[in-house]
Parts: sequence; C-alpha cells; structure tokens
Amino acid sequence: MNTEPLHVLGTWVEVPMTVVEGCRLAEEEAMNDSREIGEVIGSMASFEGELEAATTPLHNVVNANVAARLIMDGMKPTSRDGTGDHPLHLVEDPVVAVMFIAGGGNVNAKNGMGLKPLHMASNVSVASVLVANGAFLFPAQILDGVVSIGRGTIQLRGYCWHVVWTRMIEDMGLGTHL
Repeated sequence: MNTEPLHVLGTWVEVPMTVVEGCRLAEEEAMNDSREIGEVIGSMASFEGELEAATTPLHNVVNANVAARLIMDGMKPTSRDGTGDHPLHLVEDPVVAVMFIAGGGNVNAKNGMGLKPLHMASNVSVASVLVANGAFLFPAQILDGVVSIGRGTIQLRGYCWHVVWTRMIEDMGLGTHL
C-alpha cells in the first residue's frame, strides 16, 4: 500500500496515494466555505433527513469538506453516539476518514461492543486509511460469533471471519502485518 504523509487540518496523517488529491480539495473547499457553522449543520439535516438522536453532526457526515469544516470549527471526532460509536466507526468515505484522523479521531477506539473502526470498515479504501494510521485488530476479536461489518451485523463462524479479513488484507497488499 503506497501512502504519503500529508498535512491535513494542522496535523500530519498517512494517506493512501489514491485519496491524497481528495484530501487536499476537501480541506481547500472547507477553508473557502464562508457559511456559519449552524448553516453547515442545517444543510446536513435537510440533505440527510433528521440527524439521528444521540449523535453529533460528525456521525452523519458523508462529505469530506463538510467534515473538515466542522472539525475546523471545533467539533471533535472523538465523541460517541448512543451505541458508543465514534465517527470513525461509521465512516464510508476514505477522505472523510482522513479528516477524522487529522481532527484527533482514534483509529483504535472501541465502541460499546468492543469493536474498533477497522472491524466496521465499510470498504477497503477506508480500511487502508485506518491501517496506514496505526489501526490494528486481532483475529480472535469476535463477540459470540457476531461481527459488525460496515453498517450491518452478520453472523460469522471463525473460519468465515478468517476468510473475510484475509481477503481484505490481501486486497490492501498488507500480507500478514496485522
């Protein structure tokens, strides 16, 4: 996996080469956004429907420049929602993941079920960002055979779990480094 250190939101983050340009554009757009923070949050609610209860706007962000703007205006991607998830547990876009990490998000934070963002990574691109910034998991971390992948919960036996993560690790080009 090819990464490069990138200065994002005032800190250095390891970024896969495939998302570097997206990170630069998102930060630039956020800096040029002259709206007040209330307008940014208001536009999210009208676009996404009502914000889910017990969440912060960062838990519902789908747009990287909005994530960057909210963080620049003081929101912390370390807050938990009603189930104990941090925004990094729910992220679907690798550029948004970079913004959360740059804003102080913990790539190894556990949610209310003891799962880390890497357990719940919605795609290989997000997982690549997490791993490039120190995320790790142990293959034995299965809670009674139930594993959350993406936003769904599925029942897996140990062997299936091994196949899922082995394939993901191979796709990321990481070998056995986890």
